[in-house]
Amino acid sequence: MALGGSLTWAALVVACLTAAAAIAGPVVGTVLDRTSRPGRGIAASVALLGTSLALLALVLLELPPLWALPVALVGGLGQPATTGAWTAQLPWVVPSDRLGHAYAVDAGTYNLAALIGPAIATGALVIAPVAPVLVAVVLLGVGLLTLPAVPLGTRERSGPLRPRWADVVEGMRALVGTTGLRWSTTVTTVGFAGQAAVIVAAPLVAQRLTGGLGFTGVLLA
Repeated sequence: MALGGSLTWAALVVACLTAAAAIAGPVVGTVLDRTSRPGRGIAASVALLGTSLALLALVLLELPPLWALPVALVGGLGQPATTGAWTAQLPWVVPSDRLGHAYAVDAGTYNLAALIGPAIATGALVIAPVAPVLVAVVLLGVGLLTLPAVPLGTRERSGPLRPRWADVVEGMRALVGTTGLRWSTTVTTVGFAGQAAVIVAAPLVAQRLTGGLGFTGVLLA
């Protein structure tokens, strides 16, 4: 909205980012589970997301907003590695007796970042309309630089590997066929639909009530 000025195009950009992430999620998770060097895949995904956001800002400044949609779609492909696929690496990083604590810390830090991030991003609007996107790119860059400190290591695989599609299909069958997984997935899907609606609605409400976008971060936080 700050760069393109269009409410409709802004919502479509968010939709493209999230749709690509949803579609790519099972595939990215499968690839990271099978690779011997998952750190490289996560690093590539973070770099892809950061580069796409930087390019997105440039496109919205210089070109018609239609061109932003394919850039957002490509960028969304890098998002799963920074969320669920990253959390799935914890059993490889911490001892089994500390895994429950690690999951709690993982979820807590995500929530803390979800509170702080929007406030920082919209606060950056004081500097320039492009500044919030640059904040996101810088934070992704910091994450990329610190990634080598995480002991993901190299993993040995035993036995023949099945086709990747077979792993995806097996995962989907487990998701549908296991009662607890099926219901927890349903609940989180509905919840994330609401969260996405809030993300799109917050800048619209801020614009309507205050005449600017600066209050968006406060609403989201």
